[in-house]
Parts: sequence; structure tokens; C-alpha cells
Amino acid sequence: MNESGTGATFRRRHALILLCTTLLGAGVVAALVTRDPTNAFLVMAAIGIATAAQVVLIIVMSILNAMISPNEPDDERDAHIASRSTRYSVWILQIGVFFGVALLIVQQLVVQANNGDTQSMWLHPLMGVHLLALVAVVSEVVRYATTAVDYRTQ
Repeated sequence: MNESGTGATFRRRHALILLCTTLLGAGVVAALVTRDPTNAFLVMAAIGIATAAQVVLIIVMSILNAMISPNEPDDERDAHIASRSTRYSVWILQIGVFFGVALLIVQQLVVQANNGDTQSMWLHPLMGVHLLALVAVVSEVVRYATTAVDYRTQ
């Protein structure tokens, strides 16, 4: 419990809101895209709809969270938790971007070696881009989850 006796702090609840909406948005996109991954219109529509819904949900939930939360001053613990969760997130993002870019380079080299023939590729031509998007989502989920857990345990 925090000083006001309300249980969860504003920042912990905000981290949980962001975690839930990110997982929900990524789940909706994954569910819609797996129906027909070759349909570019469906993929873009799924991403657009999920992003718009996620933004609206985050705004509404953040307003409700701010209405029920008392004003809480920042302290060293908040800075430590933010630093720690950001550090984990950045490590995942750096490693993922490195492998994603390496995959894009290897795919480009394979295409050049096959004289532009993309039909004989062993991976989907956009696999590197998909990997980069997945790493970005995983990085944010780790940041939000670490923040929520740290506020719960400290």
C-alpha cells in the first residue's frame, strides 16, 4: 500500500494499463494477420485498427487512473524503477535490432546472389521487418511488466 492507503500507485497502475493494452493490441493484430498474411490490405487495416483502438483505450484508462489517484510526489524509487525497466527494454531492443538488421542484410545478399530471384528465398522477404516489429513490441512489454513488478515488490 502507498501512503494514502489506496493500494497501487498511479505509476504502477499506469504501467499495468500500458502492458495490458499493448498485449491486447498485439494480440488483435496477430489474430487478424494470421488469417491471411499475404493480404497487404488486411495487414495494414489490422495494424491501423489495433493502433487506433489501443490509443483510445490508453487515453480513457489513463484519465480514469488520474481521476482516482491522489497526487504523489516523485522520489528516488521512481527514478530507480524507471531506469531499471528502461535498461532491460533497451537491451532487448538493441539485440533485436542487431539481429533484424543482420537478417535484412543477409536476405539482400541472397537476393543479389540469385540475380534478383525472390522465389527461391528460404525466408519471407519481409521477415526482417516482422522481426523488428516483434522486438519493439516485446521490448515495450518487458518495460511495462518490469515497471509493474518493481512497483509491486518495492
